Order: sequence, then C-alpha cells, then structure tokens
Amino acid sequence: MKKALLVLIAVVVGMTAVKATVPEGALPGLFSVSPTQKVYFSIGNVQFNDQPRYAQFAEHPWDFVGDATQGTVYYNGVKCDNNKCARLYAGWVDLFEWGGDMTQNSAKCVYDTFWGYKEWGNWSYQNGGYPKSGMWRTPTSDEWIYLFDKRPNARNLRGQATVNNMHGYILLPDDWHLPQGLSFRPQPGNWSTNTYSAAQWAKMEAAGAAFLPAAGVRNGKQIQGIGIVGAYWSATMYQQKGEGDVDAKSIYFTADQANANMYDTWHRGMSVRLIQDVDYVEPPKVSVWDNVSKEQLAKLPPLEPEGEWKLYDDMHVVGDINPREGFRRVKVEKGSFADFLRNYKLKDDWNLYYYNGKEVGNQFGGYAVLDIDIGTRDLLQCADAVMLLRAEYLYSQKRYKEIHFNALSGKRLNYTDYVGNDYSYAKFRKYMDYVFAYANTASLEKELKPRDIKDVEIGDVFITSGNPGHAMIVVDMAMDKDGNRSLLFAQGMMPAQSVHVVTNLEHGEDTPWYMIDEYLKWSTLFVFPNYVFSVLTDLKHF
Repeated sequence: MKKALLVLIAVVVGMTAVKATVPEGALPGLFSVSPTQKVYFSIGNVQFNDQPRYAQFAEHPWDFVGDATQGTVYYNGVKCDNNKCARLYAGWVDLFEWGGDMTQNSAKCVYDTFWGYKEWGNWSYQNGGYPKSGMWRTPTSDEWIYLFDKRPNARNLRGQATVNNMHGYILLPDDWHLPQGLSFRPQPGNWSTNTYSAAQWAKMEAAGAAFLPAAGVRNGKQIQGIGIVGAYWSATMYQQKGEGDVDAKSIYFTADQANANMYDTWHRGMSVRLIQDVDYVEPPKVSVWDNVSKEQLAKLPPLEPEGEWKLYDDMHVVGDINPREGFRRVKVEKGSFADFLRNYKLKDDWNLYYYNGKEVGNQFGGYAVLDIDIGTRDLLQCADAVMLLRAEYLYSQKRYKEIHFNALSGKRLNYTDYVGNDYSYAKFRKYMDYVFAYANTASLEKELKPRDIKDVEIGDVFITSGNPGHAMIVVDMAMDKDGNRSLLFAQGMMPAQSVHVVTNLEHGEDTPWYMIDEYLKWSTLFVFPNYVFSVLTDLKHF
C-alpha cells in the first residue's frame, strides 16, 4: 500500500481543481457494496477549506469539525473559535452538505465552488460519467443499503461504538477477523458496549474496520446532535420539488438504531464519507468434492449437486441459502414436507418485525425471514410457527383431514370441523388463529413423537415446554464428504414476530448452519441464540 495517495478530483472551479489526500498508513479493508463491486473506505470524513479551496480526509476517523458560529465545537481536542471555523469556511470543516437553496442558510461555497451545480454527491464523477478507477467517490444509496443490510453477514459486520471518546458507528470489512485481545458486539443498541482507545482502534483499523463518527447534522447555521446523531449523504437524489429544493438519500444512526435508507433535504447538511472502487477478480473455486472417490460417495446418502454460491439478492427460498463450504444438501423427495420447507419463500426484507409493525430491537438471531403473514395480534409465536408450517404443507397437498392439532385441554381441533366446505386460504388462516389461541408449546410437545438425533430429518422439531418453553423446526440439511451433518433452523418468537431462519452466533460464524455432529462430540446440549435444547430428549417429529 502506498503511504500517501493523491487523487485529483475533476470538479473544476474556474482554473482550480480540488484534490483529496489519503492519510499516511495502510488503506482499510475491502467492503462489498454490490454483489460484484468491492471498495475501500477513506479513513476519515471529508474536510474542506475555502482558503485555499482544498479538500482532505480527516487525520483520524474520529475527527470532525463543525461550524462554530453557534455553540462550541472541538476538533482534535482544541476548541474551534470563529476565526478557525468561521461561517465562510476560513478554516477546516467537515463537508456537511453538497449544496442547496441559498435562502436556507446552506454553505454557498460548497454549492457554488466545490461540487458545482448539480454535481452534488458524486465526488469524482466526470461530467456525469462513471468515476475512473482509483478515484474517491460518495457511495450511492443502494451501496449504503447493501453495506448495512444485504451483503453476506451484514448484520454482524456493523454496530454502534465509542472510539477515542467519540460516539459513532463501525462497519467491518467482508473478511473480518477480530484482533486478539479485543471484542466486538454487533448492533449493541448503545455507544458503550464497543469502546476503544486510540491505541486499540489502531488494531481495529489495521484489521480493516471503518469508523463513522456521530458528527451531527447541519440545521441552518448550526451543527446539532454532535456525538448523538450520525448522518451521511449518499450520491442518490430522492426527489426534486423545485430549484434548490432537493431530497437526497442518506444513512442515519443513533445509539439505538441505524437506517441506511433515509432521505432529507440537501440544505440540511450531513457528513460525507468516501469510498474508492477497486478491481476485484473472484479467485477460481476449488471444491473439496473434486477428489472424492466413488467409494466414499457411495457411503453417503444421495446429495444434491454442489451448486453455485448465491448472494443475498439471489436468495428467494430457503434452498437458496448457501450451505457451509464443502457441504451439499441432502436430496429430498419431491412433494414431501422436506421439499416444501426447502422451497419456502423468503421475504425481500430480512429485518425482524413484531406483529404490531415495530422493528425488533435485537436482530442478532435472524438470518433470513420466511414469507409468512404473522398477523396483527400476538398469536403466532414459536410453537405456532411450527404448526403453521406443517398445516400449510398439508393444505398445499389438499390433505385436509390430516390437518389437526390438540388444544392444551386435550381437545382435538380438526380443520375440516372448523371450515365446513370453505377451503379458501383466508378460512384456513382463521382456523390457524383459532389453533394458536388454544394450543401451545406444551400441547404440541405431547402431540409429537420422539426422534433419535442420529436419525434427524428436515421437518423435525426441537421442542420443550420448559419455563419458558420453545420450539424450532429443521428446515434444511446438508452434509460434507465425511458424513457430518449441518442443519438449518427456523423459529417464531414471543411476542409474535417475523418467522425467521436462525443465525449461528455460537462461534461468531457467517452462517445459519449448525453442525450437529460437531456438537455431539462434546455436548448433549444444542445451543441457539435464545435457547438451549437437549439432543437426548428434545427432538420430535410429526
């Protein structure tokens, strides 16, 4: 890596070209901003000086400068007075905005002399064209969303933090390895769980981490919310209502939330953080199956072909979720319950929501969301999700007489008795709501039959009516060349919320697959993000 990199920016003001510098030291790690595009992050926010017109990155990622005409702002621990951080940018300031309506107190020098008219947000675009390789630019809205939500393991690669006493948000590169002696908890919902000194952050940065300081937002002549709010522009216009009245997409975060799909009016300034495109070539894939003998394959059950690696945007059903490297899915009979679960549709939005529409605060355990309408009442919880999946399968097969569940009282709740001759899906869901109201984990546990863990199949259920009880269903299975099995689980939760494929958080791995045979080598307990089951007593089947 070059210790210093100068990049000429082709936004020309008269005869003056604006340039940007990268601080000394190695560039950060690689981040995916689309299924095919990798980028570097600049180390610090963009800062601008009007005299002379010159832009640079902050020396440290936690540095920021504000407009000190109202309130007190500190930069590198030094109080900025009006002479150093004046309204007309006589000193360094964070580039809080692209431009805007001059009557809205926006920074005229930014609007007129830095980006140029309608050049907002595209740092190194040339006359509206695509940026040349190696030039710094502002991420688009889709790229921010991909970074925050859609890249593989996205939810585990970001979270609130405090770095050198500055609140902000951490984004981790795709191939992340935590430095020895440090810890990181994704999306902790506060600033203090992940706290690093300058020396500790040097280790994080060397491992590729990027830090976005909560530098606040511009509101008229003031910078507000310093250390409380982080807001960063994208290069994407959302809508334009008139001359100088433009809404643009942005990201927004506080101590307890983060949203990569916000928008605001461009005269309300937000920070600018740049990325640099890199040429990325996918290395040729070498499979562990290439040299497996026919004799070894004959000892395994029938397996599906290895298949191509899928990105999040290509995962539309459970069976699209990538198995662990070196694993292949077991073959299932067409029309079986296992086939039904493997082909169950996933929602495009993988965030978890409660039945009342509120987003679940702890998203750690959810990897993907099944396309199930959870309703608007607190009914569809853990055992209910299992019963619904089983009932939907039988309903899809028109095996109506087999749809029945026992109430906690022991009464058998028959689908055909409830619906009469109305076999519409709407009536079916009313029946299931009826079941949810009278059946629960305890009744379902009594109804299911025991299964030995060595015989586990797709559609089996880990269930116990403890205090509290829980139920999780196996929705897929894969196997490696040595016969080791990995399982994919789905669950509902209490209170009722999105039914989801469960992430494996036990070892901080980027996978929702659980290695059952590895667990059996050292424990009779199966550990999930929110529950622990006994493999000796808690596995059941329909």
